[in-house]
Amino acid sequence: SDVGGDWFDFMENRDGAWLAIADAAGKGAEAAALGSVLLGALRAARRSGAGLEQAVRDMDRVVHEVGDADFFATGIVAHWHAPSGILRWLTCAHPPPLVAAPNGALAELATGLHPAFGRAERRQKYRAEERSLKGGERLVLYTDGISERRTATGGLFGVEGIGRAIEGAGPSAAATTRAIQRAVTDTSPLPLEDDAAVVVLAIT
Repeated sequence: SDVGGDWFDFMENRDGAWLAIADAAGKGAEAAALGSVLLGALRAARRSGAGLEQAVRDMDRVVHEVGDADFFATGIVAHWHAPSGILRWLTCAHPPPLVAAPNGALAELATGLHPAFGRAERRQKYRAEERSLKGGERLVLYTDGISERRTATGGLFGVEGIGRAIEGAGPSAAATTRAIQRAVTDTSPLPLEDDAAVVVLAIT
């Protein structure tokens, strides 16, 4: 199937920029439908003026409402406030965010894990992480279709593969994204086995 459940979203508003990435369980039309419901919940929460924690709570609730126990998704929802240089984010059973230094050195952001969307308890407490980002740094959010991509030798592309791609990339978000996409494609002659998505925020 050509449709899948991975998506990313970026939206600027008066108080900064929202970034999100998600990976809906399964493949094909069912995963795409779940991904669409989840994205709709995020955008509705954002329009209503909700903060990160409420947006994630709304996203979890809507997955509970539309699906059964096999319906779930992982993801990260983040907010970047450029005037203060502060990034806030919530990770829901998803690979942690990465930050690339100006020289390309890559680090995983330590993050508290919350349950996947659709798997949280009714009284689940959400607490956003917070970190300052400096000029020249790049934030990278990705789905496991990137990190778990099999290489030509049978290994995993992994975070190390993302790091190698970034080392040779230009500093812009577009150049960094293209470099990662190219490296993932070139690492094996075989087609991708899983949906894959990546979003990059370059701090200027």
